[in-house]
Amino acid sequence: NIDTGAPRIDCVFYQFLDYPHGSFHNLAGRDHVGCLFIKLSNLSHIFYLVYYNMHRYNNFGEVSMRLREEYRETTIINKSRFIACVMPCETEEQARLYIEMVRSDFPDASHVCTAYMVGENNSIQRSSDNKEPSGTAGVPMLESIRKSGLSGVCACVVRYFGGIKLGAGGLIRAYSGAVADALAHAPKTEEVPVNIWKVTYPYDMCGTLENWLRRNTDITDLAYGEQVTCTFEAPAGQDIPAGIRDLTRGVIEPVSAGTAVRERSID
Repeated sequence: NIDTGAPRIDCVFYQFLDYPHGSFHNLAGRDHVGCLFIKLSNLSHIFYLVYYNMHRYNNFGEVSMRLREEYRETTIINKSRFIACVMPCETEEQARLYIEMVRSDFPDASHVCTAYMVGENNSIQRSSDNKEPSGTAGVPMLESIRKSGLSGVCACVVRYFGGIKLGAGGLIRAYSGAVADALAHAPKTEEVPVNIWKVTYPYDMCGTLENWLRRNTDITDLAYGEQVTCTFEAPAGQDIPAGIRDLTRGVIEPVSAGTAVRERSID
């Protein structure tokens, strides 16, 4: 795996169509989502790549983006009402319970189609058309979840039929679009790895050093004794020791106090 500093695929599945088995390989790519079909001009075999898991990365390490809470959004298409309901879920059991809850909230709906991607590395992926024509609801919804870059998502789209048939293409666009829009608009959080530091300094450095720490880090504790001891956090990869050494001309050196993962809201 190579950190590209951009969206990437961690793992893809190569399956040659005329071979009975495939194999897993790691691949670092940029801006790849969904399925990619390729035919090599110098080979007779056609193979396809299906992405297994996508995360968003930044310069400080891996960032896992998730929904913060349940979110619902309604769309009207040719008199049919589509209510997209999305929820953060860690396990398949949580996803199934959420689906049951949504169905109980809309007992008179024409359809409640579902899709979820949960488990370690989003390894559990399921979808249901709920009596819509095969392939027109659940799978398009699942594709929208995959392309969102989010981890641990369950989506339900409630449909109240408005009397006008949309056709297969119209249904695919309606269900995939409903989920994509809901996921785009839903409040989100990201899990960011941080380093924890402690630094001790004399009172005459409070103004300069403490102000610098407040601007560049998250201070979690200040203890006042013979000197000041400050505990603070900074994103993994940020060179805090170098910044403090430069500011204090090498007099003060921070001490590592461990690492953690923090949840941060995304505007």
